Amino acid sequence: MPSIRRKSECVKVLSLTLMLVTVAACVRIDTPPSLEITIVDSFNNVVSEALVALFDSQEEWALRENPIQVWKITDSFGEVQFLNLQEKNYFIYAEKGNLNNLTTEITTSSKLINNQIRLLIIHIE
Repeated sequence: MPSIRRKSECVKVLSLTLMLVTVAACVRIDTPPSLEITIVDSFNNVVSEALVALFDSQEEWALRENPIQVWKITDSFGEVQFLNLQEKNYFIYAEKGNLNNLTTEITTSSKLINNQIRLLIIHIE
């Protein structure tokens, strides 16, 4: 039969465990912004296997130099994701063959923010 002292120690450990769980549940962790882009052609058909990149500035976008992350390729749904981005505005370039977005949407239009997944449709012509 356990002693009274032993039961008291068990109650202290249980109380400490419950307190740690409560503290952990109150902590909020910000998730970096993400961007999900769908590439479509002029007929709004999704474009698979298009190359897509993000840039810091319009100058880098125009030259297609220094992408934020590696160039990505759209899947069979014309989609590509960029994860763990910074809170800012991005310039987007997409191309497949002779189709690109040089004359259409080129930016996220406003800065991305933490805990957000921005969904964009980019037309290439």
